[in-house]
Amino acid sequence: MAKRSPHEIRFTLYKQYFNRSGQCPTTRLTVKLDKDLKILNPRGIANHSSHGWGFWNYARKFKSDLGHVWGVSTPGHGGIIVVTQKKLPRLFQPAKDLTCIQQSAGWDCWVPNWSAQYESLSCAHADHKMVEIYVYNFEEDCEWAIPVLLDPKIAAEMAKELVIPVTGEVVKARAKASAAKWQSPEICEFFGITPDENNYVVKDRLKGVSNVV
Repeated sequence: MAKRSPHEIRFTLYKQYFNRSGQCPTTRLTVKLDKDLKILNPRGIANHSSHGWGFWNYARKFKSDLGHVWGVSTPGHGGIIVVTQKKLPRLFQPAKDLTCIQQSAGWDCWVPNWSAQYESLSCAHADHKMVEIYVYNFEEDCEWAIPVLLDPKIAAEMAKELVIPVTGEVVKARAKASAAKWQSPEICEFFGITPDENNYVVKDRLKGVSNVV
């Protein structure tokens, strides 16, 4: 058993989710924080939040100012996962499946609770300090462009992973094109992008209006 740092704080969360057989197993997550309340095990938190994608086959950590960021490939799906203690703009919602349903007594009586508004992990310490951990899942088909546009460092990191090498600027240009086609007008406006004439969200909204009429 690994020796615990004298400044390490741990608390345990339990999460339920439905699998393909209809059963609802429980998985356990131990969150570790240092004396400054910074996350010590972000990869474990990221892995815990991506059950919908399946187990990681491959993961590459990207340098980023957003927080702890991985490009992930799984048997079911994949994309980019961000674990951060600084919430991204409200346009981008944290992962909905990091549901905390039960608390196990840990050091210093940490009490996790579920925030419906921001869908984040919020923890209150015995001395009333607050720690918030946000996990964002950006799937690989349409949403990958969002973290790339939020942080150019991710574009540069992704460029290194491509079979045919390109520059980070090329990846960023592809991300803009993807966002113009697949993201909402609100998100396009946030990034200063003009929505494509065949923008999926716009067409879907217009379809909904015509169905109502």
